[in-house]
Amino acid sequence: MAAQIDPARWIPTLGLGGLAAVLGLLAGIDPMLAIAASVGLAFLLLTVADLTVGLTIFTAVSFLELTSVSSGVGLAKVIGLALALSWLATVATRGGRERFVWATHPAFVTFVFGFVAWSTASLIWAEDTTKGLEQLQSCVLVALLVPIVYTGVTSARDVKAVTGAFVVGSTIAAVYGLIATPTISGAQGAVDATQQLNRVAGTVGDPNVLASILLVGAVLAIALAVTQRRSPALRIALVGCAALCLAGVVLTFSRGGLIALGTALIVAPLLARNKAATIGAALLVVACILAYIVALAPADARERLVANDGGSGRTDIWKIGWRMVEDKPLAGIGVGNFQSSSIHYQIRPGVATERTDLADNPSVAHNSYLELLAEGGVVGLGLFLGIVIAALVAATKATRTFLRDRRSDLAIISGAVVVSLVSILTSDLFISEQFSKQLWLLIALCPALHAIAMKGLESSPVDRRSR
Repeated sequence: MAAQIDPARWIPTLGLGGLAAVLGLLAGIDPMLAIAASVGLAFLLLTVADLTVGLTIFTAVSFLELTSVSSGVGLAKVIGLALALSWLATVATRGGRERFVWATHPAFVTFVFGFVAWSTASLIWAEDTTKGLEQLQSCVLVALLVPIVYTGVTSARDVKAVTGAFVVGSTIAAVYGLIATPTISGAQGAVDATQQLNRVAGTVGDPNVLASILLVGAVLAIALAVTQRRSPALRIALVGCAALCLAGVVLTFSRGGLIALGTALIVAPLLARNKAATIGAALLVVACILAYIVALAPADARERLVANDGGSGRTDIWKIGWRMVEDKPLAGIGVGNFQSSSIHYQIRPGVATERTDLADNPSVAHNSYLELLAEGGVVGLGLFLGIVIAALVAATKATRTFLRDRRSDLAIISGAVVVSLVSILTSDLFISEQFSKQLWLLIALCPALHAIAMKGLESSPVDRRSR
């Protein structure tokens, strides 16, 4: 009697065979593309099994902007796509067992959805739809981090894992910057590319952007070190990571980075429970940095920090950006069109006093808020600011709730997230990083922290006694 074939038993085998054939075909076309697909597939399987692990890996990899797997396709993009797909699979399998971010934070999600929708609509009147679509892709992908983080970060352990990944990623970026020699190609994206060869650029290729994200790593490393009580070795390692990140911030010689550092040192004592100790630590950091700049820093670096050069030509770019705002204040020129449309706004005399190459080499705004205002108008900037304010309110409420619930470790980390977010938003006054992965990961952490705080408050014995 002939054996019966069970199709269900052959489906996995056929699927794996088909996948192997596809990877083999990709290897014949582009070996690096096949490697990227393999990495993405492995990460997808890992993340489907545990979304938090995948999110943690993505957070660390997001600092490796210079890592490209094929034709400019970054490793972070491959892993980010796999993360989004695994989140969809997680949501589909969990069904209605959990509340989602749009149910618990409707105002916050409304701002996020409105921002993405308005950016999409602006393609209708954008001059260059190709550039607009590229920027819109970044907008959609970082906005997806909001529900992904909310789903993947649901406990104190998850919070520490993701913030720890921030520290790991920023430390790698700092160490790479400290040991690697800056190159001309790595400096081309900066507004003052001719001056970049004496500045640390790290794994992101731009000293100003590096300073912004290293400051976040330093703040979170200090917070995790303070909350670490079981392992003195780990606490020492975290303090070392913070020191490396702060050293990297200083060695970028980024004026925007130092301003953001000053902002963080002002905000931190306002949120700290032990204000005297926090102020003392802040003053110590300021004293060490000033001592290095005055006594040890190269002379050209000191001159750059105090030079009156219009922000290395930024003021000329800002003039052009403001003309865009004056021309189309409500709707803007369209997402992703600042560079391509800037040529139309350089005709007034006296524009390029510092940057005479703007016509041939159009630049981004080097100010996230001006770029958002120019591209999305008052509506676009207003929606973005709504997202930021809602996130800061959620994280601040979480910090207060953790303190009231006597969960000091989470209160410290939540406060550090607020300080980090404020610092990176300050840096964005001098760089165009409104779709930065690090910025949006911090934004997404805020409602997740608030949800954890409220979930703990509902079952807190302290709260029940007070009632």
